[in-house]
Amino acid sequence: VEKAPELFLVAEDRSTGRIAGFLNGLATDREHLTDDFFTDAEMHDPKGKNIMLLGLDVLPEYQHQGLASRLMEHLIADAQEKGREGLILTCKDRLIGFYERFGYKNLGLSQSVHGGAVWYDMILEFPREK
Repeated sequence: VEKAPELFLVAEDRSTGRIAGFLNGLATDREHLTDDFFTDAEMHDPKGKNIMLLGLDVLPEYQHQGLASRLMEHLIADAQEKGREGLILTCKDRLIGFYERFGYKNLGLSQSVHGGAVWYDMILEFPREK
């Protein structure tokens, strides 16, 4: 939160004040999400051309209500407004379809070993202005 507050979005349940979900990421000029992004916030470059999405989490009782989609839509709009070139993430196979709905492309199996899971590389590239 301290290193990249503009890339830490929180959804709050207004009736209780409870955090219902959040997403976080780091900006960089790198083009591949590697495991070191998860442990080294110093990799954040506020002017970076890409956003590495590190997490999108919604508490179980708030899932299936469109909250994750709204967080993603906000991140996409903000990234485009700021002239970023793309959003990059890794996800588990069960979430590939979710991200594809936003225009992400599945690049196949990731080399990530984060958390001992199997991950897939995904990218959403924004059209460049001429």
